[in-house]
Amino acid sequence: MSNSDISLVIDQELPILHDFKQFMVYLQEHFVPLIATRFLLNKKDLYSLNQLMEMGIEEDNPNLDQESYPLLHLFYHIGLEADLLTTGVNPKASKKAGLLVIGKYQLYLQMSPYEQYISLLEALWCRCSWKELQPTDNRKTAASISGILRDMTQQKPGQRVTLSKLNSPLASARHDLGYFWLYFEYFAWWKLERDEDAFKRFKLRRDYIARAITPTELGVAVARVLSEQRKFGYWNIKQEPGCCERIIEPEYSAKLMDLINHKQSSQNIFESMLDIAFVDTAKQAKTVKDEAFFMAFVPLFPAGKLQNSLPYSEEAKQQQACTYSFKVSLGKKLVRWIDLSAFIGLI
Repeated sequence: MSNSDISLVIDQELPILHDFKQFMVYLQEHFVPLIATRFLLNKKDLYSLNQLMEMGIEEDNPNLDQESYPLLHLFYHIGLEADLLTTGVNPKASKKAGLLVIGKYQLYLQMSPYEQYISLLEALWCRCSWKELQPTDNRKTAASISGILRDMTQQKPGQRVTLSKLNSPLASARHDLGYFWLYFEYFAWWKLERDEDAFKRFKLRRDYIARAITPTELGVAVARVLSEQRKFGYWNIKQEPGCCERIIEPEYSAKLMDLINHKQSSQNIFESMLDIAFVDTAKQAKTVKDEAFFMAFVPLFPAGKLQNSLPYSEEAKQQQACTYSFKVSLGKKLVRWIDLSAFIGLI
């Protein structure tokens, strides 16, 4: 089935949209201090937030840290990288640093569910550091993502896939994707089944090993677009050595295969060829793209439903920086704080 034959429906009841809204509302209504050592969410608020989530963890333990809550860990990074949140000091709370919702969130709320979904996906795919999203020291996720996406495009929506029975990158990723198994499930790519034997054997808390998946129609369609038109290596701007995707330019592939098969060159020449042939994807990703990220997904949805995503232009960045807190003295014992955002005018 081609993408042109698909018309997928996304509404506000999609769990990731519901939960992200709950996450942001909580941050608007409560000042959430960050722990001083790592600038992550504190345990008390994490526990409260988890109670509001449809996709939160089932463990009822108020002493868990942020990385033990995969959904909240994801929202923390997406919110910051999408410029919907910032870290700042609340003068009303003993000048503690915390997470603050900024004016750009009003733009997000005005978007359709389709635009909200793609905006969150763009933040994950293009702007988040996948190394920071993975609590375990496992850097294979980015390197293997292209093969995983290609495998996904071959799956039938609704058909359960036992990963141990596959001989493919998707099966090899059982031990490599870690929390990304869950992240992609949050984005409704598939339904997961955890490998309970591995969980008990290794006592995994900050890792995830999948036993089986049931791909969704949305997941297969999105995977095809990402695989063919939005390659991670070209689009993610936070890649690092050892946590990146290496892409070989087509014009060099035949020459490299000839070197590998016939060994017609010395080792030094071969290594030099490798240095030339592989794209510096981290550098490529930081260049200006000819087309907005969301445009490739427009054909997946009903006409007119996906027209925008969150802006990341230099002008928008300057506006996002213009959020100020003013201390106004109305008398010797009467002081008020006023927060002003560039997105909300006084006139």
